[in-house]
Amino acid sequence: MNFSQQRLFLLGFFTLFGFGAIGLAILYYAEGITPLVFFSSGKVWWQQLLSGSVFGISAAVVALWLVQTEWLSKEMEFFGELIEKMAPTYAHAIFYSVCAGVGEEILFRGGIQPYLGIWLTSFVFILLHGYINPYNLALTIYGLFMVLISAGLGYLFEIYGIISSITAHFLFDLVMFVALKKLFSNK
Repeated sequence: MNFSQQRLFLLGFFTLFGFGAIGLAILYYAEGITPLVFFSSGKVWWQQLLSGSVFGISAAVVALWLVQTEWLSKEMEFFGELIEKMAPTYAHAIFYSVCAGVGEEILFRGGIQPYLGIWLTSFVFILLHGYINPYNLALTIYGLFMVLISAGLGYLFEIYGIISSITAHFLFDLVMFVALKKLFSNK
């Protein structure tokens, strides 16, 4: 494991446990909601898994089409270089996707969304990921597409429950990781 992989592992670990703990603390201390209640709220587990799976995979398919357009070719070079530097294995892709899906959804959907609402939470989430850049119109438009995806995660949480948004986020990230890895390993 090289330094960048160690750093990515630590970032993933912090995202999973740090963000998750912050989100659960906000829920508990500000709302009085215990982790058990939070994770068991919403529709039954299979409906949450099904709705999250359909949304996550569908959103990833559209995002993959979008990032392969000529219009985003410059950004794809950046993502390609990033993937090459990361050199993720499939195990890495699963780990990073679990960390982001679980940690970010607990913090942003459970801890922040009740206060900022779905759309502002989604905008802030994508802004923090660096997809909104006033100096790069193509990336910003892709970022606005990602705001729609993030808002979809917010609606999944509201309608179905946290397991649904975690599942969708996990599958979106995993499909993107695997597809980009395959796309750039052939070049």
